[in-house]
Order: sequence, then C-alpha cells, then structure tokens
Amino acid sequence: MNDNDLEIRLRNHYRSIDPTVAPHGLAARIDGAMDREASRWAFLGRMPAIATGLAAVAVVALVIAFRPGGLLAPVGATPSVGTPQPTASPTPAPSASGSLAPTRTAAPSLPGGSLPPISTEPWSTLDLVPASGNPQPAPVVAWSGGYLALGSDVVGFGPGAAWVSVDGRTWAQLPDATFGTPTSAAAAPAPDGVVVLTVREDGTAKAWHSTDGVTWTSSQASAPRALEAGDIAGSSNSIVVIDQGSPPGLERSTDGTSWQPVLLPGASTAIVTALTAFGSGFVAVGNDPSGQGSPVAWWSSDGLTWNLATVPSHPGDAFTEVHAGATGLIAMSQTNDVPGVTTFWTSPDGGRSWQPSDSPLGVWQQGEGAGNPNGQFTGDGTRLLGYGIRADGQPTEYWTSTDATTWSKLTLTGDTAAANAGSVTPTLLRDGILFAGGDRAWFGGVVN
Repeated sequence: MNDNDLEIRLRNHYRSIDPTVAPHGLAARIDGAMDREASRWAFLGRMPAIATGLAAVAVVALVIAFRPGGLLAPVGATPSVGTPQPTASPTPAPSASGSLAPTRTAAPSLPGGSLPPISTEPWSTLDLVPASGNPQPAPVVAWSGGYLALGSDVVGFGPGAAWVSVDGRTWAQLPDATFGTPTSAAAAPAPDGVVVLTVREDGTAKAWHSTDGVTWTSSQASAPRALEAGDIAGSSNSIVVIDQGSPPGLERSTDGTSWQPVLLPGASTAIVTALTAFGSGFVAVGNDPSGQGSPVAWWSSDGLTWNLATVPSHPGDAFTEVHAGATGLIAMSQTNDVPGVTTFWTSPDGGRSWQPSDSPLGVWQQGEGAGNPNGQFTGDGTRLLGYGIRADGQPTEYWTSTDATTWSKLTLTGDTAAANAGSVTPTLLRDGILFAGGDRAWFGGVVN
C-alpha cells in the first residue's frame, strides 16, 4: 500500500464516524492537518480504513471550531480574451442596505485554445502529455466557458490558488488570493457562468461569480457550512447547495443572487451529505440517523421540487458521496462502525431508485478494509471514473462508464509513470482526463 492509499484509508476511517456527530468536511480537515501537498479541496476517496494518526484529531478540532452556514449573492462580469494582465485591486461599492456591496477583481485572460466538444463515444485508450500551467490536484469544474480548478495552500490557511483553462491542456493561474484566504471553498457551473463559494477561518463567507472565468465579482454571503466537493452543484437552470440547517438541508437559486430553502420529503430528521447535478436536475443523498440509521436519497428535475428515492433498508448505513454519468449514477455509503463497512450503490433511473452493486475494481483484498468495494470515484455528468489498485505493488487502474453499470478499463500510453503509480489526482474533462500531482500535470487525450 502506498502513502496515498494509506492517507485515503485514514481519512475515510474518520468519515465513518456517525455523521450526526462528525461534521461534514471532517475528512478534508484531517487531510489539511496531515499537511499533504494535495489540495484541501481535492476529491476524497471513501475506502474505509483505520490507521495511525489519531493525533491529527486535535489539530482538526481547532479547525472545526470555525464552522460556518448559508449562501451566495454574486453578480456577473464581462468576458475577455487576450494576454494576461495585472490584477486590479477590488474596491467596495456603496450599498443601499449598508452592507458591503459586490466588489470586482480583474485577472488574467483565459489562455488560448478552443472549448472542445463533449466526447460521448466509449473511451479505450488515453495518451498522456504534459499539460501547460501545472494546476495542482484539485476539484475541476467544467462550465460553459471552459474549466476552473481550485487549489489551496493548506499550511496556515494561505491564499487559495486557482487556475483557468479553455481546453484542459493549457492552464493559467489566477493571481494569488483571487478568492481571499479561505479555509474551504467549492465551485459549480451557474446558468450564466461559474460560482465559487468560500469560507474563511473566522467564519466570513463570500460568493464569487464570473461569466468569463477570469474577472470575478464578490459579495458577502451568510456563512455556509465548511465546503468540499459534493456540497454544491449547478445545472443549466439553477444552483443547489447544502445549507447549515439542523439537520442540513438544501437551498436553491436560479441566478446566484436570491436563494430559497427547498422542502425535502421524508423524515424530518434526514441529513443531506452530498449532491450532484444530473442533466438539468439534481440528486442528493444522505441518511436518517433516527433509530438504527438508514441511507436516504432524493431526486429533482429542477432543484426546487424534490422526491424521495427508493432505497433498500441498510441499518446503520449512511450515504457519503454521489456521482453522475450520462444515464446512471453511483454512490458510496458507510456504516457507523469503526472502521466501518463501505457499500457501492448504483441508480439506473436518474436517482429514483438505488441498489447495492459491485465495484468495477472488485474488493480490497489486503489488511484493513479487506472485502470492501475497491477504488475511488468521480463523475462529470457525462462519464463516471473509477480508479485504484487491486493489491499492493500493482499499477493504478482507471475505469470509465456512462451508465454506472457497464465499465471499460482504460489503457494509458505516453508519459504514464505518475498515473500508473497513483501519485496523481485524475479529473474527467470533456474529451479526456487531467492527471495532476504536486507541481506537475498531464492531459490524457482520447485515442480510439
């Protein structure tokens, strides 16, 4: 088992703690406390585990003391293309209400390149070449104008780094502290651009909005809970975010300015833990901690009206993540035991019903967590990606699917050393995969 696998298993051990007790985002805070080079906002694997590192809890507790709660109110900006320009200092504008009005931050233009079309054909081979600009391992949000990658200096909660790209091959880093110095952040496509929601160590929250990815308008927001991938999702008509309610629920906006809470059917004690966009709608997952506890899921065609999904009884279990392909979804759940048991779930009908399934990478065969579904997973609404090793010493495998049922193993060619070693974070793009690790990155283009 390499260091990356061990850290993933350690984080997921703590995520297996009762979700009604353990704050959402605990895994990200443990990640930061362990002082990894990878981004605080990176996608986190959910393989269960127990390992050394209990001292990290004390560090994490200090971070948890600053948990925030709520929503956004951004305003648009004007697209630009050309040579990178210096950053203009943001200037507060007067507000009739007396609160801080939106401020605008200018940034370099998007690098050259053209927005590739979404590749819908089956993938078999990826050819890896170095990507220019070297975005750190981070969540990458695809929106109508290209891509936005969020990174972070996890030491001392330094300025959050960010990169933009049109084609996923050439990246430009935004000026330092474009989004301030947040302890957590998450992004999502908006109907008219892209939105970033940030929370600082002191609990201050801001919403950032852009129509070109490089010029950002910020406004104050009521403090949302600590953010990570899976807390916010956007579609062509609305944005949905998990709020700071008790229990955590959802709020929805059509413009990123005004927000409204949505009513979720089912038990009033149910907790939302993750959500994703699916087509023009959304799917949310969580758990009902009452009684023995049970996984719960919901689906919506517009983010406003929600329906309770059909989920088989799984006592003591709770959904922890959900990802969408073009015609199917996957989710992961964990029991509240220590170290916890993980279950891999699929939905072939837009999140309306769920059932336990087999991971495309089989089960973990060695040591702690043996017998649990293997691999880490992500999705971009078109394609699902699973990746991991089957046993110590074996290369990392990468599998894709569009329906969550039929999976194909990818063959990698070109500069594959880092990808095979599993020392990178893979992210699905429209026509390939971005592999980012440390201060280097590779674009894997589809070769069929």
